[in-house]
This record gives sequence, C-alpha cells and structure tokens, in this order.
Amino acid sequence: MKTTLKPISKKRKNDRRGMKSKVNEFLTWLELEKGRQPRTIEAYRYELDRFLSYLDEKGIDSWEAVTKSDIRKYLGQLAGTNNNNSRARALSSIKSIFNFFLREEYLQTNPTFGIDSPKIKRKEPNPLPEEKYKKLIRTVKEYSNGRTVTSRDLAIVTLFLGTGIRLSELQSLDLKDVDLKNGFIKVTRKGGNEDKVPLSADVIKYLSQYEIHRGRKSGPYFLSNRDQRMHHKTIYKLIKKYFFFADLKGSPHSLRATCLTEISRQ
Repeated sequence: MKTTLKPISKKRKNDRRGMKSKVNEFLTWLELEKGRQPRTIEAYRYELDRFLSYLDEKGIDSWEAVTKSDIRKYLGQLAGTNNNNSRARALSSIKSIFNFFLREEYLQTNPTFGIDSPKIKRKEPNPLPEEKYKKLIRTVKEYSNGRTVTSRDLAIVTLFLGTGIRLSELQSLDLKDVDLKNGFIKVTRKGGNEDKVPLSADVIKYLSQYEIHRGRKSGPYFLSNRDQRMHHKTIYKLIKKYFFFADLKGSPHSLRATCLTEISRQ
C-alpha cells in the first residue's frame, strides 16, 4: 500500500518562518548592540538551529508554545550523544534567546527559569616549573617589538608570575594603583573589595622599566599601541603568543597558578 505524505500546511510554514525570523532578530541584536564576534554569533546560530529542528519534529510552531518540559526533553535527548559541555552550551543559547524575548516583551514568561546547567568539570591549569617560566621571560625579550612594547610585556608577564592576580585585575589597574616606592599594588577583587598586593624586587624592577617608557602620568596602567587601556582579550592573546613562541602550553591562568603554587611552597 502506497503511503502519501501529508503536505505541510501554509500556516505551519509561516509559523516556522516566524520562529526563524526571531532567531535572526536575536542574532542581529547580539552583533549590533552587544558587539559579539562573528564566531560567537555563528555558535549561537548553530545551537538555535538545532533546537528549532527539534521543536519542528515535535510539532511546536511558536516560541510561545515552548515549555520547560520541552527544553528538558531536548537536553535529555542531547545527553545520549553530547557531553556536559555541549549540553551546557545548548542551554546557554536557549536561555539567552528567551531572555531577549523578555527584554523585547515578545514573551511574558521564560520557560528556562529553574533549569540548571549541566555540571562542567573545569580543568585546573598546570603551574610552570622554574625553567619554563624563565624560558617564557627570555622569549618575551626576544620576540617583542621595540623598547616600550618589550618593557610593557615583560611587566605584564612578571606581574602575573609575581602576584597571582587575575587577568581582569591586571587589566583594570590604573597608574594610581601602582606604588613602586612602597612596593605594592592595589587591586579590586571580584566582590568589590580592595586589596594591597606586595611586589617582589624583580617585579618592581620590570614595572619601573615599563614606567620609564610608558610616558603618561595618569590613567590606565597598561596601554595599547593606541595609547588606550589594553583590552583583556588583547592581554590574553599576548600571553598565548609568547607561550607559542616559547614552544610551551599555557595562558594567564597558568601564570597565576605558578605564582600560587610558589607561595604555597614557601
């Protein structure tokens, strides 16, 4: 007996287009208003297209009709083929678009409220042994371009190694926060508390050299080539670059872990 497939109704096709258009609107908002990078936007598009395909299979043809149960069943389906990291990314994208719908008043409720993200086991960075972080410092001296950049990049690397501060804490430093005469820096921690962090003689030496070339008497401490505060992504890429040139694996987190490990041994 020949089976005839039931044609998709014009209404359902329009509903699909409506759901897809809202995704495109969300992605445009991410790009133009939130300043997200193309790679990030494509990651959102991929996750939301997968979710739309699932909703279509289940006959759900509007964002208003999506329930908490639908989302949990979708995540449960992903559990069979994806690890926790993948499911966490999927849920994050779904949460983001529903938050956008609330913001724009397309919806009055958010079905993702109360759905916990899968637990992700974070890999702790490995501290560098002494010979490797000394090699990293030699690499900065060899590969950096010009006295100002060399002194700045050495100051950044040695400050990470010598204090164990976070990237965000280093990036937000102003000149007024750095007291080389008394040997400390003032950093604002995650909770908003301000701490004084002591500096070793080596760190003071590299920071002093940087300040000679830095020029300005106020403002952000670490300056870009355009004389503006360095972006945290720029600092991250800078550290990764020197690890690459030194033929080592690591990141700013590795430098922080190295410092904390050294402190624990003392």
